[in-house]
Amino acid sequence: MTAPTWTHISNPDALFAAYRTLHAQLVQQKNKGKFLLFIAQYAGMANRMQGIVSAYALALLTNRALVVVWTDFTVHLSDLLETPSFAWDFKVLPSALHSWLEQEPRHVIQVLPDWSFPGVPAYEPGANINGTMDSLLCSDLYHAWSSRHVVALLTWSNLLPFLYSNPHYKDFFERMFGSAENVFGALAREVLRPSAAVRHHVRSLPQHTVAMHIRTLFEYSPRFQMSRRFEATFFACARRIAARHGTSSTAPVFLSTDRLMTRWRARQRLQARLLNPELGPGERMGEMQHMHGGQQGATPEKAPVVEKKRAIKAASDLWQVALARQHVISPWSTFSSVALALSNTSASDVKFAVATIGVCTPVTSVEIGSHAWQLVLAELDARQIKTEGTQVGKSSFARCISRSTLPAAALRQTHKCYLRGCWPPWAVEDPRSPHWANPRTGI
Repeated sequence: MTAPTWTHISNPDALFAAYRTLHAQLVQQKNKGKFLLFIAQYAGMANRMQGIVSAYALALLTNRALVVVWTDFTVHLSDLLETPSFAWDFKVLPSALHSWLEQEPRHVIQVLPDWSFPGVPAYEPGANINGTMDSLLCSDLYHAWSSRHVVALLTWSNLLPFLYSNPHYKDFFERMFGSAENVFGALAREVLRPSAAVRHHVRSLPQHTVAMHIRTLFEYSPRFQMSRRFEATFFACARRIAARHGTSSTAPVFLSTDRLMTRWRARQRLQARLLNPELGPGERMGEMQHMHGGQQGATPEKAPVVEKKRAIKAASDLWQVALARQHVISPWSTFSSVALALSNTSASDVKFAVATIGVCTPVTSVEIGSHAWQLVLAELDARQIKTEGTQVGKSSFARCISRSTLPAAALRQTHKCYLRGCWPPWAVEDPRSPHWANPRTGI
């Protein structure tokens, strides 16, 4: 095949249908097919999910069968996610293909942030991160990887900003999805589907429900811990949303959180308005961290069972939050960002973020952020421009792009905001805007 499938397709439904057919053909070809392995062995559930979406995008663009290698968890891939319309689980592939994929040399794409320095993602020295990012940003990957039967992706970052900024794919994404802001959500809703066990715990929500995700603990840095003072801001945001519908004293609230005391205080504040006052199997006095935590309070023989319950509870919370049309979400949390992307909310729906600086602000874009993308923006910021279009000094990567050529969604992920710790995953209104809420009054 001299060109990838997507070059002659004009709408997402046709694209996804064509990929399902292609995937089946590639699996049948076994060692003559081309594959993209997503190695899901880093970070937690939501980070793995955004890695899967990145891998799915790369598989679509390069005509490769996506295979997910799900490791290092006490739960299996199928416990959380339903198999999409193509066979993607490495463990259930035909034995001959399974063995070949294990032995075949792989071209490894590695984008793994190291959060030793908060707000500034660093990368393992041997990963050649600049070369990798340059390839994602500037190369026609279908032809660049043409000699490789197996490409392996190791990441928990969202790589979509790289791909929709790539000159080879920019027009395709705009034609297929309308704008870069729609890409992650459209791909996520196609490939991320809750398992039967997860769906069992998901319920329909009453009209005007406000879904809140309050993440209080961030393991990589105490700088981003959510204090009790910030909890009050979440409830102020919820009041602000409910006031728009004239239901400020009656609007129901669904709460997803990682701390027992946060739920206890929510019960005191909201009383009957809290739709899920009961303690989930993953919550405890300390941290749950959706899919990260240990087995506190569980005996060794029961630990896997406890972890599976926590995992399913976390996944059901994620889809429950996604069902709502109105949200109050946590900064720096991939769980929040993936839930909002899956929600398919429109511009008329109400979305607020509680920033680490303690204010409630409207979210103006649901395009999910990227840890790795901050290095690209830092590189562009570091370039010295003598005259328009003339660069002084050497650029280590990203030579094919400039700020003037980037989609608006990519530009919104501002490097300065990221370092300042205000709200990196989504665009928000300017902090000087009169629309920012007073955290004490929610006005």
